[in-house]
Amino acid sequence: MLPVESRRSRALQFCHAPTSIMKCRIAREPPFLARPEQPFIVLSRARLYHHRNLRHYCRMTNEVGKNEEAHEGRCLCGAIQFRTVGVPVKITVCHCPMCQRASGSAFTVELLFLRTAVSFEGTPPSTYTYRSPDHGRLLHYTFCSTCGTRLGVTLERFPTLQIIYAGTYNNSSWVKPDSHIFTRSAAAWLHLPDDVDCFSAHMIDDQGNPQQPALRKV
Repeated sequence: MLPVESRRSRALQFCHAPTSIMKCRIAREPPFLARPEQPFIVLSRARLYHHRNLRHYCRMTNEVGKNEEAHEGRCLCGAIQFRTVGVPVKITVCHCPMCQRASGSAFTVELLFLRTAVSFEGTPPSTYTYRSPDHGRLLHYTFCSTCGTRLGVTLERFPTLQIIYAGTYNNSSWVKPDSHIFTRSAAAWLHLPDDVDCFSAHMIDDQGNPQQPALRKV
């Protein structure tokens, strides 16, 4: 193993590498990353260019399960408990009309995990399947049939991902969104942050290509 100083030097060198180099590194990752969720991981790694904090970089490099940090949550009545392990692939705030209607709020705060990093205990969750009228794909909402709490959602487009809603954690103080999506339908009274990427629609298009952040909604 390299000395600590050597490892730190290599990490800093990678932090300041061009995005294209990071994408090349992604291409050499283990085969299980060659899945529909890969564009999210490419976006996460590309953002490393903007991070100067080495500890934050080291945390992000463990995002595919090597980091064993665990967090727990539950539904309102406690019949369903869940546990997530590791750092989320993305933490996104979604302002689309569908999320607004489903949550009864202005947006949802979504943590994207590989499904293998999420486990449920207690009463088996119920599922409501909804076909989006916008893109025609299915969304499978996970909820408690007793109290009605929505715990998360899985997507037909990204079948290996499990989304967990931030408000269902026992302690969500560690959750820090790294992007806002569908800001074109964000509430008029909402002020979007200046230090987080905001996208007018989705952060990737139908072909899986990363999109550029949009101008702030004012």
